Amino acid sequence: VQFRRDLERSYQIQQGKSYLVVKDPVTRRYFRFTQAQATLIELFVETPESVEVIAERASEKLNSSVSPATIEAFCKSLEEKFLLETPAVREKLAAVSGQRLDARSSFLYWKVGSIDPAKIFDWLVSRTTWAFTPAFQTLALFIIITGFAITYSNWKSLSGQAPALFSLYGLILIWPVVFTVTTIHEFSHGLTCRHYGGKVQEVGFMLIYFSPAFYCDVSDSYMFPKRTHRMAVGLAGGFAQLTVWGICTIIWRVTDSSAFINQLALIVVVFSGLQTLFNFNPLIKLDGYYMLS
Repeated sequence: VQFRRDLERSYQIQQGKSYLVVKDPVTRRYFRFTQAQATLIELFVETPESVEVIAERASEKLNSSVSPATIEAFCKSLEEKFLLETPAVREKLAAVSGQRLDARSSFLYWKVGSIDPAKIFDWLVSRTTWAFTPAFQTLALFIIITGFAITYSNWKSLSGQAPALFSLYGLILIWPVVFTVTTIHEFSHGLTCRHYGGKVQEVGFMLIYFSPAFYCDVSDSYMFPKRTHRMAVGLAGGFAQLTVWGICTIIWRVTDSSAFINQLALIVVVFSGLQTLFNFNPLIKLDGYYMLS
């Protein structure tokens, strides 16, 4: 029995319990194992041994009787996940190389197209280190709070101007503005994942509940040992979008209502605000859902 050598492993502690997270770089799937299962996997990583020998060693490490039948059942489970080094697994991996086995489109989550953004993030990551400094994050938080204060104190004026956005001219402006803000949102997820050492292998376009949306695959954050880093990746998009929303709220308040920049800012205030609330809803498989999980 031999565990695949190319698999990446991350040992983590959650709520006082130890877990092992395994990443398959070929199928780009992630698996989480309990401490007892991780002990067995460590034995599989070592020099290949028979099921009987592994059962004996596992009994010693776990201070509990582990039968060969239990080892065989666990091996079968690992082989079904393509995690063991066997001829059958190698053959299957050759057939699915580069495919996301767990990323099938569904009726409500339909992927339209995607690209590998590695070069884009390689260029951006060294140029956005300022975004992770305490000074910038404090400033961003102040901007967000200011945005909420302005929205609360100018609610009647804001709600009175919003219907005008649904004119033909307003609808023409909405799409490029929303596209820009959404791009900032998704790239913030990716840059945060890269900042903490993860990889971003896919960004693309999809339909979520029949609505057009962008996505950024930050599944590599599952490998981060620190929970705060994993949560930061989930929070980054909404935080960046709220920061942009706060800036535009200030611009909307200090500029004349007939000015072009005022109309652009109003679009961000209305649609970015609503989109952020939608993203943080934990009942939908978006940012709020993944942060809660």
